[in-house]
Amino acid sequence: AKLVKSEDGKWNSYAATAGSSARLYLSTGVLKAARYETELAAALAFELGFLVRGIQHPPEAIITPEHREVACEEGVAMLYS
Repeated sequence: AKLVKSEDGKWNSYAATAGSSARLYLSTGVLKAARYETELAAALAFELGFLVRGIQHPPEAIITPEHREVACEEGVAMLYS
């Protein structure tokens, strides 16, 4: 995971692959907003859900509701396992 300072102040997080490695990006806003460890774990699991399902999710990508649902399902499964 990499910490990213958002220029527009939004709470951004995204996931992308770079060659054979995967990268998760979280903004400082996400970290500041998290009150509990579980909230941060959920944010990481959600982003990992995109990568596990092979969905590229860079900041400029258009993510459909279906993509979000799939990533959420995968993230919840990771958290419960």
